[in-house]
Amino acid sequence: MTTDTDPPIRITDETDLLALVPYTLGFHPEQSLVLLLFSGSRPFQARFDLPHDPAELLPVVEELMGTVLDHLSCRSGGRRGRGVRGVRGVVVAYTDEALLAEAATARVVDLLEAEGVEVLTRLRADGARWWRLGLHAVGPDGDRGHPYDLTDHPLTTRGVYEGKVTFRSRDELAASLRPTADHADAVTAVAVAHASLGPLPTGEEELREEAAWARRTTRRRTGTARPLRPRQVARLLRAVADPDVRDVVWCDWTKEGAPDQVRFWREVVLRSPDDLVGPAAALCGLAAWLSGDGALAWCAVDRCFAGDPGHSLGRIVSDLLDRAVPPTVWRPVSPKSLRFAV
Repeated sequence: MTTDTDPPIRITDETDLLALVPYTLGFHPEQSLVLLLFSGSRPFQARFDLPHDPAELLPVVEELMGTVLDHLSCRSGGRRGRGVRGVRGVVVAYTDEALLAEAATARVVDLLEAEGVEVLTRLRADGARWWRLGLHAVGPDGDRGHPYDLTDHPLTTRGVYEGKVTFRSRDELAASLRPTADHADAVTAVAVAHASLGPLPTGEEELREEAAWARRTTRRRTGTARPLRPRQVARLLRAVADPDVRDVVWCDWTKEGAPDQVRFWREVVLRSPDDLVGPAAALCGLAAWLSGDGALAWCAVDRCFAGDPGHSLGRIVSDLLDRAVPPTVWRPVSPKSLRFAV
């Protein structure tokens, strides 16, 4: 099996599948339900936390499959139940609890097959061993699982070569967007600089100048190794707090340039005080979604809402992720069409 990425990723066995999951998610899942769909257009993945309590299992599966079935309905003309062609799936439960894995994956398979998806296999994995589930499974006393180690797997090596950082867990991925003790001085410097700037000007021409400055600054620094000075970060945070100014910054982003935007805004987020981080985290989330990194996008949305619950751009990114909208639908917007045309 080969996924539709460039260059292709060849999947020949279960270990390859298990290596593909952290390669695409950006972290090694734990106590999770993961679904990979392969078709002629692009691979699709979804992950949800798997509860320890079996009584809570059904809502988790229904939430996961609601997202997946909405995605499949787009392929079949916008309505569920019409069936899909050429879509194959793999279901993996990451847990130590065999019965929970069996119940969760069996329900997912039933719903997928009802939509015409061919399910190739379903597995349970715990980070060191994997087990087949369903008809191909061996009894619990007769199967100790198959050991696997992804440390030297070609996909792990490829991720390192491509500059991908694969985190040990989702919590570690989320922590990569939160300042550490090493960032404390930088965060303080930005907070002091922001306070010295005063409020954002309200005049039309002054806001237009701020929009032009923010666009010019981000375009010059994105993709470079030169960090912004604390006062520049502070001014940028003040500027993008205005939705019309913020839109000028992201309007003409491209999918190809999204990884550079992720790196830029991630650095801004790490230097931002909690009460100012919302707009920057939302921009980081939008860039992550556009680059195809849904896991990071969710973590950025969480950081956005922690600092600014209900942030408008954060809600947009959250909706894109909830509905599994692919970044291929993105079309840049001309900055000349916005309120502050630049």
